[in-house]
Amino acid sequence: MMFIDPALDLTDHAAVAWYYNILLGIANYPADTKTAVTYGHSIEWGKPEEEDCDMEGAFLEMPCAIQNTEILRCKLGLFKTAICLQVITLTREEINKLLEVGPQRYSYLLYPDSEDAKAHFLCEKKRTEKF
Repeated sequence: MMFIDPALDLTDHAAVAWYYNILLGIANYPADTKTAVTYGHSIEWGKPEEEDCDMEGAFLEMPCAIQNTEILRCKLGLFKTAICLQVITLTREEINKLLEVGPQRYSYLLYPDSEDAKAHFLCEKKRTEKF
């Protein structure tokens, strides 16, 4: 799942297409690469081709912005359950910080324990101060 800026016009196909493609690419990543991924993992895709984009990867996080975690479980069958993770797009600098501090400490940077600290959960195409 992604949390995007509520100001984004979701009826504008061009505006939504980038987010859709990122989400779909990450959802298909485990099957395409035959690699298991879970929260705390990151995926890099490199420099973007678009000028209005500075995201080079994504971090998979437990969606801490949601209070009721029951909605994150999706029962697919008798013994098969999927868990919804949050995609947070990252700039090169943010990827470097993640690699420096590790996924657990990076998760605390995104969702600090302090009530005074700002949580960083928006998925953005170009990093803004809203993040």
